[in-house]
Parts: sequence; C-alpha cells; structure tokens
Amino acid sequence: MKVYLILFFRSVVTYFVLVVLTRIMGRKQISQLTYFDYVVGITIGSIASVASLDKKC
Repeated sequence: MKVYLILFFRSVVTYFVLVVLTRIMGRKQISQLTYFDYVVGITIGSIASVASLDKKC
C-alpha cells in the first residue's frame, strides 16, 4: 500500500511540475515548434514518466 501511495504522490507532483514547465515554455501550435522545442518536450516527458513510475527511487 505504501508503494502505491508514494507512486501516486510522485505522479501528482510530476504533473504539476510539467504544467509549470509548459507555462514557462509558452503555448505554441505543433506546426510552430522548432525541432529543438519538440525534442525538449519529448525529453521532459520521458524524464517525468521515469521519475513518477520508477519504484527503485
């Protein structure tokens, strides 16, 4: 049960961090994104998913 609670807490915190990062980066349409912005977005999403779902940490 404790593992699920930690996993839930990490997911909620990661969600809010991603919302803040999205606000900082600004809103752009997909067609207006540069290649660098696209890669940064994918990287941030990947790091967030590992941080929220990794049971070892």
